[in-house]
Amino acid sequence: MKKVWVYGCSFSLLFQDNEDVPAMTLSDSWPNIVASKTGYVLKERSESASGWGTIRGAIERDIIDNVISKDDIMIISPSFFGRSTSPYFEETLHLYAQYGINPDEAACLNVNGFCSTIKLLREAGYKAYGWCWSRDGVVYKRGIKWLESIEHLLIKAPNGSLYFEDWIFEDPNRMYVPGKKLGESQWTGDSHFGKQGHKEMAEHLIKTITWE
Repeated sequence: MKKVWVYGCSFSLLFQDNEDVPAMTLSDSWPNIVASKTGYVLKERSESASGWGTIRGAIERDIIDNVISKDDIMIISPSFFGRSTSPYFEETLHLYAQYGINPDEAACLNVNGFCSTIKLLREAGYKAYGWCWSRDGVVYKRGIKWLESIEHLLIKAPNGSLYFEDWIFEDPNRMYVPGKKLGESQWTGDSHFGKQGHKEMAEHLIKTITWE
């Protein structure tokens, strides 16, 4: 059977850590809804707190193991571009501080890695779809230019934004804990998908992606 491979962080799986919020079940997550409604087998590769280095590592392992068919679908989120992790270190920001690496420069490299990975996967014949959660870390013009260069390969939010975070704040009911945006990288509540957010995200992906 055809499979849908999902790569990302906690925005690409069922995230819930608040006992005061009504519990969701695994079937409520957007990857499970997408798989259920399209008839594809879900291969969930996302991990909470993962940055691009860890996400890219998961993709590379599956590619080299030759487990992804050209008929499968890949849905890839880079997490926050400003979040840097690797398969070998849970968090690499302390390494940047130790060696004097600018975090903004590191974030820009994450943008580069994400864009080049999506482009190369498409050119290799894989049905890879990228989507961006946040503009966090996209501070250099060349990073924005890279994203714009593959914009036609990216899934935009239902409101047309390149960043789904902009969309989820339009309706707090989509959030795990309703809140609002206060400024760049500042908000109240919990912007992870709530039950309604998962449902709307799944519906959008089902409508946007070319399924067979």
